[in-house]
Amino acid sequence: MALSKWFLAGVILNSLAFSTLGAYICSSADFASVTSTDVPSQEGRSSIDDPHFTNISSAERGYTAQIGSLRTTYYTRDDELVLSLFSPSGALADHTEPARAYPVSILNWHFVVNDELHGVPFTLSFDPRTRAAMAWRTLDESSLFSDSGATFRSNIVLRESTTASSWLQMKTCAATANATLAVATLVTLDVLPFSVWKGLHPNGTVLSYDTGHPETVYNLDPWSNVVDLLNSGEYFDSGFDPSQEPYRQHSASEETLVLRFTDVDGYEGGLAHLIVPDSQVLLQPVNLRYYHADGLVKPHAPLVVARSAEGGTTAGFEAMVQLATGQQCTLAFEAAPTQLPQSTSRAVMRDTASSSLWDFAGRCVEGPLLGLQLQRPATFRSYWYAASVMFPDAILFDAAEHSFTEASPAPSFLPRIR
Repeated sequence: MALSKWFLAGVILNSLAFSTLGAYICSSADFASVTSTDVPSQEGRSSIDDPHFTNISSAERGYTAQIGSLRTTYYTRDDELVLSLFSPSGALADHTEPARAYPVSILNWHFVVNDELHGVPFTLSFDPRTRAAMAWRTLDESSLFSDSGATFRSNIVLRESTTASSWLQMKTCAATANATLAVATLVTLDVLPFSVWKGLHPNGTVLSYDTGHPETVYNLDPWSNVVDLLNSGEYFDSGFDPSQEPYRQHSASEETLVLRFTDVDGYEGGLAHLIVPDSQVLLQPVNLRYYHADGLVKPHAPLVVARSAEGGTTAGFEAMVQLATGQQCTLAFEAAPTQLPQSTSRAVMRDTASSSLWDFAGRCVEGPLLGLQLQRPATFRSYWYAASVMFPDAILFDAAEHSFTEASPAPSFLPRIR
């Protein structure tokens, strides 16, 4: 089924239309499609179950490990990608606590970190084949996840320790041969260069290379040829066909932001996904208010998708704030000015109501709304080839159709989604 298109409409909703956090219902058919793979071995890779963290200066100085008779020092480099846990309100971290960074050079080897914050256990996972970065809350600290060594549409399948159930990473759900189980609540992650992350979170902490696996050589990348394989037409077991719609619309290795919504009428299990390819968020942030598909117009929570100041990655935010008076205010955004003083140089967008400046963590850094924080919808990132085959009924954002003139006129009444 071809992916639907998103359109911008000139209508502002005054309240959130539906929850953006929730779990996905798997099917037995999904589970039947899980296949084993020889990279890594069928036993999978060891997870990190007792993570240690260090401050930024220590991460830059490096950690020296003993590998046999050799001593090797691992550094977190400025150009290295990290997964950033910084999810205010209703997730795990908030903007009064240090953010956490998880270097991809570590996750390339382990795929999974079982962690906790403020007493809340969660699992963070990264699949270097699909570039899918996910985190979700777990039921309790005894529930540990690890790589099973199997894949589903090229994406890793995890194993949960207490039930021995298989979990599809990008769907964040359990699937067994006889039953289905969905209990995971997404925690939003960002994926960005370490240089960008430490500028946004100077008091943050970084996952240490002291992982409890001293035999691992973290300065080698076992997945360095993934993009070359994708560009040469090697798509693992995903079924991606670059000659067919909708797959041909973007290159296999283009990175995308995937937004997840729950309780949506007209979608199986009430779940809908919006895929926003990075190439569609260039000069201006993308403001989203409602979408239409199959002749229907449906509202959703006001959203904005912004690009980092250094480029290369995008993030989604709920475009609403609560003022000191208690009033909720819906915002629209435009790109921040290019010439800014050093104190606000990391601003990526400006709201059109108050001209306040906002950074890539969703914080207002200058203006009448200084100190306010945009909340985060449930999002994750992955390569286009993985997102398009994992969610064939997803809604695809297309900047060429994102305009007032091409959008259908806003109806006088938009029905509220339950």
